[in-house]
Amino acid sequence: MKTHFFLLLTPLLFLGKPLLAQDEFFSQYYTNRFFTNPVFAGDNGNVTRISSQYKQQWTSVGKPYVTTAIGIDKGWQINNGKQVSAGLIVLNDRAGTSRFTSNLVAGALCYGFALNAKSSVSAALQVGMWQRGISYEGMRFDRQYTGRFVDEGLSTGENFTANNFTQLSASAGVMYSQKINRRNNFSLAMGFMQLNSPSFSFVANESIKMYPRITLQGFGEFNPDGTAYTWLPSLQVMMQGPSLMITGGTLISVRKGLDSKYTAYYTSSNVYFGLHIRWGDALIPSFHYEYKKQLMCGISYDINLSRLSNASMARGGFELSASYKIRKKTRIQRLVD
Repeated sequence: MKTHFFLLLTPLLFLGKPLLAQDEFFSQYYTNRFFTNPVFAGDNGNVTRISSQYKQQWTSVGKPYVTTAIGIDKGWQINNGKQVSAGLIVLNDRAGTSRFTSNLVAGALCYGFALNAKSSVSAALQVGMWQRGISYEGMRFDRQYTGRFVDEGLSTGENFTANNFTQLSASAGVMYSQKINRRNNFSLAMGFMQLNSPSFSFVANESIKMYPRITLQGFGEFNPDGTAYTWLPSLQVMMQGPSLMITGGTLISVRKGLDSKYTAYYTSSNVYFGLHIRWGDALIPSFHYEYKKQLMCGISYDINLSRLSNASMARGGFELSASYKIRKKTRIQRLVD
C-alpha cells in the first residue's frame, strides 16, 4: 500500500513529527561545520582543510543506516578585512532495508567582511546535484500479507515509475562573528537548505515536495581566565516543514603543551571531552584529540532515549570525524648562532 511506502521514506525526508530517526546530518555538527552550513566554508582563514565524517546508526533494530561525507575548503584573506572562501562536499547516505541512497556533490562560495576590529559578517551560496535511488527488492507491502505471513509472490499493488533520479540542490547561509577579546568569541549562523524545494517521488502520479530547511546555529569559545581549559558551548536548531530537531551541549578543551607567540616552533595539542543532547532522541558523549592544531579526530556515540529505546536497547550509533589542516609553513629565524 502507498501508505506503507510513504512511511518508509518519511524518516529520510525529515517530514512528519519531531525527528527521531536517521537523516542526512551528523551528531558532531560542531566539528566539520561546513557539512551543516555553507557559510562555514573557509572559516579557518588562509588554511586548506580536508574533512571527513562517518556515521552508522540503528544496527540493533535492523539493517544499519550509514552516512559518509568528505570535503575540502579554503579561505583567502584580501584587503580591508575581507575574505573569500570556497569549498566542495561529497555526501553519501544509505538507509535501511530499502537501500534508499542519496548522493550529493556540492560546491560553495563564501564572502565575508569586517564590520569593525572585533566583528564580521559572512554570506555563502552552495549549488550542487542530488542523486537519489532505492531498491524495491527488500520492501514488503500490506497487500502481500495473507493474515498469517507475507507472500512475496503476491502483487504489491504499487506503480513504481523509477528507482533513481537526479535533482538540483541550492542552499545559502549567513553568519555573524564577534570577538570579545583574544581568548573569547562567538558566532551565530543561519542556513537555508533545499531552497529550490525539489520534487521527490518514486510513485506514478504522486509528487512529494521537499520542504526547505532552516538551520539556526550558535557556537562559542570561552577561556576567561587564560588557563589551559576552554569551554565551547553550541546549539543547533533545524526546522523543516512541521519537523523540528534541537541539539545542544558543550565541549571542554584541555590544552597540552605550549604555543610560541611569534613562530610555530612550539604548537600545543588539545584534548576535548563533550556531551550533547538531541532533544527527545539521544544523549551524545564524545571525545576528540587535536594534534598540534593540524590533525583532529573525534568519536561520539548516540545513546537512544526516544520511544524506540525499548527496541534499540538504548543503542543509537557511533560517529567518527577527522579533519586535517594544511597551513602555510612559517620560516623560523635563528636569532643567535
